[in-house]
Amino acid sequence: MKEKGLFLLVGAFLIIAYGCACRQVVKSPNIIDVTPQAKELKKEVVTQEVEELIITKEEKLEIKEEMLEEEKISEAVVSEEEKRVLIPPVVEEKKAEEEKAKEKEKAEEVTIAEVVKPPVKPSVGIEEEIAERVKDILRPGERLTFRITYSGMKVGTGVLEIKGVTPIKDQESLHLISMTKSTGIFAFIYRVNERLDSFMDCLGRHSLRFEYHSYGKEIHSSVTTYDQKNHLAYYKGKKIPILPNTHDPISALYSLRLLPLKEGEEVAININTGEENKRVGVRVIGKEKVRTVAGEFNCLVIKPYFKDGSDSEKRTLKIYLTNDARKIPVCITSKLPFGQVVLSLERASGC
Repeated sequence: MKEKGLFLLVGAFLIIAYGCACRQVVKSPNIIDVTPQAKELKKEVVTQEVEELIITKEEKLEIKEEMLEEEKISEAVVSEEEKRVLIPPVVEEKKAEEEKAKEKEKAEEVTIAEVVKPPVKPSVGIEEEIAERVKDILRPGERLTFRITYSGMKVGTGVLEIKGVTPIKDQESLHLISMTKSTGIFAFIYRVNERLDSFMDCLGRHSLRFEYHSYGKEIHSSVTTYDQKNHLAYYKGKKIPILPNTHDPISALYSLRLLPLKEGEEVAININTGEENKRVGVRVIGKEKVRTVAGEFNCLVIKPYFKDGSDSEKRTLKIYLTNDARKIPVCITSKLPFGQVVLSLERASGC
């Protein structure tokens, strides 16, 4: 009896549980109607929603593209307007004129390096050929002696000499010498006894070393060495930046003799005098026949001037070079505020 009662109790419990479960299924809103009509209706709804979603995305893309295009056009217009406001036509014209002036100046300036120096990475044969040409014009052993006068009165003597080839560090150089000495009564009034030694590279492009010695009332000496590769001059313990292919005052004079100078033409030379750098323009202003104690010569007249315009109007320097391949200096004149200094050739040897 007990077992039968227990069996009936379990059965009743299962029946009650099943009934509750069925009622819960009927009440649940998540149960999908699986009839064919319901399926078809659901399919149509889903399809419509997908189509609306696709249309919405396409419209958004089109709108976005249109907005981006409008922004680009707007930016371009604004940029052009800003340019017109910020860079007026007058400023643009001035800038163009400045650029043209710079290009013209570069075209007019012909440096010693451009005329004499070999091409980039020249062969040994080309360097030797140029060196031989330089030696043919600037012949070792050449010695020129000048008579120096001031307002017609002799005041001293001057010498320009090509001593020969001398090694400077790992380079061969032409040793050039300039000597000036006062004489006669003028030596008592103003004693001058100076010697300048210049060492120019054998291709005539630039200076390697410059020495100044004065033996007047007081003795002064100075040495300037040039690092042309790094564009530096070393003078009295100072490093001084220099321009490419810089000359000292003596090598600059000799470098002129290497150029194919013609009347009406102009060249430019970079010159260093210790602490000071100068860019010197050289004009061929004409031809003249010059008579000195050494003879009569057809000459080119050379007029140097400072490119920065620092020349004095009362001081004019002219150099007279023979109008031939060797361009030997036969006369140098310097007009001063009170009179004129003239160096005229007296003797020439080793030419």
